[in-house]
Amino acid sequence: MKTLMLVLLLLTAPAMAKVKIAVIDTGINPAPDLTLCKSGHKDFTGYGPQDSDPYTHGTAIARILSQANDGSYCVVMLKAFLGGRSKNYIKALEYAKNENFAVVVLSLTGMKELKWETKIIRVMLNQKQAIFAAAGNNGITVTRGNCNIYPACLDSRINVISTYGKDYNHGYFVDAYKKGTAVDNTGKIMTGTSFAAPRAAAEYAKILSKLRRGVK
Repeated sequence: MKTLMLVLLLLTAPAMAKVKIAVIDTGINPAPDLTLCKSGHKDFTGYGPQDSDPYTHGTAIARILSQANDGSYCVVMLKAFLGGRSKNYIKALEYAKNENFAVVVLSLTGMKELKWETKIIRVMLNQKQAIFAAAGNNGITVTRGNCNIYPACLDSRINVISTYGKDYNHGYFVDAYKKGTAVDNTGKIMTGTSFAAPRAAAEYAKILSKLRRGVK
């Protein structure tokens, strides 16, 4: 069923000249190997411009997307959190909704549903925006009727991505498993479902780009 939903989503996704993947994360440290969009980046934290990433988390996600890029898309960084699903995160979601980005990557997870998060994400899904959310790193087997990993559990239309290993969430709500490792600016290996979600998003964006260009 999710495969059919993705096909329909591809056929009705927001039509822009080039696929833009919005990443709501910790910011970005610019580097020559990152395929960033020329505009659209925004800081919601008040702790400096979007082109800074003290935690290197957002930069690692942007690098995964850039390494997989065949020219089909570019990356927009929405710097929104330095810890927790805060008001800044909600503002970034609202911005992503208003800008109607075709693809949105969400790596932040929590155990509590947020009213405004739910409201905004459902509008985004109704607009045919493709959301790729990390499954979380709690080592939990999620069962039907007991899905409390957010935003992954908000709506079945969200593409929930996990990675391999007992430390990561799995169960019926996971749509795909991808490699969950990344390398930060210092060469340190980072692991988690945060780094699996962008790999699935990249695959989707490349297919969407081909459909827009009429390439079989």
